Amino acid sequence: MQDLTFLDELAKKYSGTVRPIKDADDAALATAELLEDFSWPLYKNVQLAFDGVSVDEVYPLALPNVTAGRQLLISENTRTRGRARSS
Repeated sequence: MQDLTFLDELAKKYSGTVRPIKDADDAALATAELLEDFSWPLYKNVQLAFDGVSVDEVYPLALPNVTAGRQLLISENTRTRGRARSS
């Protein structure tokens, strides 16, 4: 469990991902998924801009790189109410 926690922290710091592997079948599947991820375009240096509201906090602080087919979940805390648009 400590190794997984350590690897999670490394992945966050360096915009990576962690795929736990339990046996040889899992290793083959994880390798195939990894190769599929990197065969699609990669979005790097993702940035957000907010129009219409003042934003106090955004999580994660540093937005990770994103491969096609993966989601990027972002949470923000706004200072003002109203309609907002993010891009």
